[in-house]
Amino acid sequence: MVHRLSVRFVGFRLRRLARDRRGAAVVEFAIIFPVLAMLIFGVIDFGRAFFLRNNLVAAAREGARSGAVMTFPCDGTAADAMRARVRAYVTTFGGDAPTDAQITVSTPGACSGGVPTDVQVGVSNYAFVPITPIFRFINYSTAMRINVSATYRWEQSPVP
Repeated sequence: MVHRLSVRFVGFRLRRLARDRRGAAVVEFAIIFPVLAMLIFGVIDFGRAFFLRNNLVAAAREGARSGAVMTFPCDGTAADAMRARVRAYVTTFGGDAPTDAQITVSTPGACSGGVPTDVQVGVSNYAFVPITPIFRFINYSTAMRINVSATYRWEQSPVP
């Protein structure tokens, strides 16, 4: 008789435990959280990369625009002034400012003897390093390289 009662009690407890929903939300959250965290980290890094690329494009435009209104953009001091303008305009958002080697300034149209027609300023091989661990999951350990450039027409009259 005792045995039959204990079997009933155990069966009752098991049925009650099967209907019990306490803790289900915690288990579901534990399953979903890694996916949710990866999505959030991906959005953060994508936003940073998008902001940085747009800022580098704007800085290259600013440097090219400053060269387009110069009297003669072919000499070395003009190129240094354009590079300084780019460096002053860049907001890196957690990275280093671009170096002189990364900022390229050119004036196609053969400045030696010819008349410059355009002023081109570019930022090449700028390293974007993600701050979130999402890229480690896809085995991407190196920095992403960003290359941007801007071209403006030289607005001054030809040098005699």
